[in-house]
Amino acid sequence: MSTDTLLIELGTEELPPHAAQALSTSLADSLSELLSQAEFSFDTIAAFVTPRRLAVQIKKLQVQQAARKIVRKGPALKAAYDAQGNPTKAALGFAQSC
Repeated sequence: MSTDTLLIELGTEELPPHAAQALSTSLADSLSELLSQAEFSFDTIAAFVTPRRLAVQIKKLQVQQAARKIVRKGPALKAAYDAQGNPTKAALGFAQSC
């Protein structure tokens, strides 16, 4: 699977010096957690901060999620179609949710 480097930079108003590093670390930690939850792999994540910028660089970020199979079961056939063979609200609702 191919990887690339992602740089996210946020321009801000003047950040208070006592809070800037904590904000930068929090941004990096949050992105790391969200990427892991979404099953994206990456090598390293680095946070940067200036008085007017927050930045995060993610190296060797997987450019797309791995393929996965999702199995969903719909309503039983008896509940999915009426006597004339038309889909019922149960079948239509399941189809719409997919």
